[in-house]
Amino acid sequence: MTQESDRLEALAAEADTALEDGEYEIALGLFEDLLRQDPEHWGALLGRAECLHLLWRTDEALKAVRALAPPDAEEDDPERIELEGMVLETLGRFEEADRLFAEAHRLAPEDFPLPTRLSAEDFKVMLDKVLASLPRVIREAVLEVPVLAEPKPAREVAEHEPAINPEVLGLFVGRVRTLPRI
Repeated sequence: MTQESDRLEALAAEADTALEDGEYEIALGLFEDLLRQDPEHWGALLGRAECLHLLWRTDEALKAVRALAPPDAEEDDPERIELEGMVLETLGRFEEADRLFAEAHRLAPEDFPLPTRLSAEDFKVMLDKVLASLPRVIREAVLEVPVLAEPKPAREVAEHEPAINPEVLGLFVGRVRTLPRI
């Protein structure tokens, strides 16, 4: 490796760490620095698109990730495909996203499992089972908490809480009440 390639790989590692740590603005800046020096750096191209997605810059993310798609004759990268699916989910385009997730899974099944989708009724059945398994005092406290299931977090929520990104799985909003000791 040359000194230049070592420096670029160190910058890529720094950007990846910032992304993993949830420092999306910092990671985006580092990926963009890397791309100014190496415009074809695949990891930086994907990382930049992922940062845009996680920063709720959804239209830009979709444009960036689609620009990375290969010509029709070439096989696509499952990471790129999955990222495009994630962006489409944020836009509420679940059927298109599921087709992409299925393609990423076909290409690399161990690395890209199919997403689990629950209907509102399936979610309620699962929630009821979980509630029934809790100790009575905890179950009674939990039953006082309204539960709203959404397929993805809404951008409006993130405007009030910057740590919320499109991939947040669960979210509590409200006042925490201390439970009685059991």
